[in-house]
Amino acid sequence: MKSGIFKRSAVVAALATAGVVAHADALPFNFYALLDAGVVSTTISGGGVAGSHTTEVRSSPIDPSFWGVVAEKKLGDVVGGLQIESALNTTPYPSTTANFNQGNVLGNRQANVYVKSDAAGKLEIGTITDPVFDTLLMVDPTASGFGNTLSPWFQNISHGSSDIGAVKYTSPTVAGFTGKVSYVGPSAPNTTGSNGSYGSGYRYALTYNRGDLNVVGAYESNNANATANGVSIGANQNSAVVLGASYKMNALTLKAIQLTNRDNASQTSTTDFGSLVTTGFGGSYDFSEKLQLTSGYYMSKDGKTAGKTNSENTSAWDTYLTYEFIKDLKVYGQYAKVSNNATTGNPFAFQSYYGTFAGSASNPATSGTLSAGQSASVISFGLHYGFF
Repeated sequence: MKSGIFKRSAVVAALATAGVVAHADALPFNFYALLDAGVVSTTISGGGVAGSHTTEVRSSPIDPSFWGVVAEKKLGDVVGGLQIESALNTTPYPSTTANFNQGNVLGNRQANVYVKSDAAGKLEIGTITDPVFDTLLMVDPTASGFGNTLSPWFQNISHGSSDIGAVKYTSPTVAGFTGKVSYVGPSAPNTTGSNGSYGSGYRYALTYNRGDLNVVGAYESNNANATANGVSIGANQNSAVVLGASYKMNALTLKAIQLTNRDNASQTSTTDFGSLVTTGFGGSYDFSEKLQLTSGYYMSKDGKTAGKTNSENTSAWDTYLTYEFIKDLKVYGQYAKVSNNATTGNPFAFQSYYGTFAGSASNPATSGTLSAGQSASVISFGLHYGFF
């Protein structure tokens, strides 16, 4: 199981996309960033053990922190440019810890060169965002650090929001429809990185927008990069399907999502679950231009495929309130509860984007995970600044 949650949330994706596009007119160079840090209090209970309580100062309880630059040149209606985006962990773990350690590495989120135009679309080459993950963020009800569809994605699809060594094409929008497709080249066995455990892969995504309605559908397939557990090099290792929609009604925005993960064998970096279906619903309500409430409920269960682990059964509820008291600077309060409802099986990672020490007092390797029958109740308060 891949522990830890990494990369962008729905809010972050929307801000980053809007910000980069908005700044694109001011060629040739633009800087953007998001920084989220807070105090996080976690109580773990159940599972036949005494409860534990941990209070930490953590990076990114709600949104991942990162910074990036975009540089562009324009000739007529054709724009060529580059984008470099890097994680910004305000409280990195020491490299010796067994938990998820996301350092501040240049270009680990994006590092690509691209060309685009309104008529022809956009072509990107390098380290780029996964178009299937892009659609997931559009319809995930909260996409915050604790309750989300991100956790099943990162643990079971075995890579983050970006692909290394990939090419992606985004079509122009026609009658509300926008398509994305990408090819990921194979990695050498044991290569580290967002898709380092895979051979080649393909991603397909289609979105539809009509006013306040957004509908998404996407499919991803990843091949093995080494022969193991009956899966040969180049054969399908796992796949993912995302379906969802969002609809805005005045101050209320409703969202629903279904993420289906499938695998063909137990690899070193995936859980042998057969078929895992995660559903989520919720949304946000704007009390004013500055005050917003976001909430979502999620369920994740395996498909009880014959011969598979058949043990994942988790639920999560997450809600948070944000208030923008200075332009682009928000204060927030969050409550989340994540429960591993399985009776047996692998632990479930509940931690936020850059990890947690919660539950690690006796064994750092188990920090941020819930054994069968355990629950984590998380309360966080923090500051959130977005420069776009």
